[in-house]
Amino acid sequence: MKIYYVRHGQSMNNTINDLSDQEYEKLRQQDPQLSEQGIKQVRLLTDYLKQKKIDFEEIRCSPQQRAIQTAQLINECYKVPVKIQQNLHEKGGNQLLNQGFPGLTRKEFQIKYPEVIIDEIITDAGWYFKDKRETDEECKLRAEKVIQDLQNEPQKSILIIGHGNFMDMVMGTVCGRAQNSKYFYYHQNCGITLLKNDGYGFEIDYYNDYSFLEMHYFKTGEDLILKRLANYKGKI
Repeated sequence: MKIYYVRHGQSMNNTINDLSDQEYEKLRQQDPQLSEQGIKQVRLLTDYLKQKKIDFEEIRCSPQQRAIQTAQLINECYKVPVKIQQNLHEKGGNQLLNQGFPGLTRKEFQIKYPEVIIDEIITDAGWYFKDKRETDEECKLRAEKVIQDLQNEPQKSILIIGHGNFMDMVMGTVCGRAQNSKYFYYHQNCGITLLKNDGYGFEIDYYNDYSFLEMHYFKTGEDLILKRLANYKGKI
């Protein structure tokens, strides 16, 4: 089985990563959409997937709108089922200033994204069920559950659209990262990681491929995250 794990295109929050932590938190949106630059990135990603003859049976994405938009743009070309999967959301959950919010309800998803398949766990009460930010330990357990479920997956090839910090947790699980490790598995917007499972567990075929992105498409904001890796501050 093959899992193509892709980070969403640049979001509106990603465009302000060069601000101080305090300024960032003031301007950060709870559930941002893709920026214009992010849309361009996804177009380049889609062309690259086709050029490399990468196929998949379905697309799964987090319930956060930047991931759904990324999935929709890719699927304009692929025309496969798109499923919103609740437990793929970003580390921390749907939160603003550490307060949790329910996010879009099932009915709102049906109206706004009528072509997608909605996870059964998502109800008319929303998709995020905590009143505060998800803890690191809760996120780690969620990542472990995602990997366990994928090991029993009947599909042969899936494209997952996720988020940078949760993808770090997934990679940490696959690689057996120590609990107190300072290492962070960074993913560029639209970066692709391929995980393969031959029945004995996942192995990494390649990691964070974003060779298809033109440099000027990620000069603003995201390159500053690259500079911060040595002193990662966990902005999401």
